[in-house]
Amino acid sequence: MPSVHTALMTSMITSVGHYEGITSGAFAVAIIMAIIVVDDATRLRVYMGTHSEYINMLREKVGADSEKYPDLKERMGHRNSEVIAGALIGFTLTALLISLLK
Repeated sequence: MPSVHTALMTSMITSVGHYEGITSGAFAVAIIMAIIVVDDATRLRVYMGTHSEYINMLREKVGADSEKYPDLKERMGHRNSEVIAGALIGFTLTALLISLLK
């Protein structure tokens, strides 16, 4: 599954760059926001998955009730291939829509 976060941010950057220009303040804000969102979707969520893995391991070692404390989801975040696919989809669909609206 491609990263919808990355597709949305790439679409925003493409739209703002096209309509406002790449030297505008809005484009700079779009770039900064995209960096934050894509970083969260990749790096930070992977750390959360690693923490969940260790918490699940500790829960098993302690012998806590699995109904009261269910397993945490260990796979979070996106792989690099999912981020690249999301960026390509976001850019392509936005460029296509811009050309259709002209």
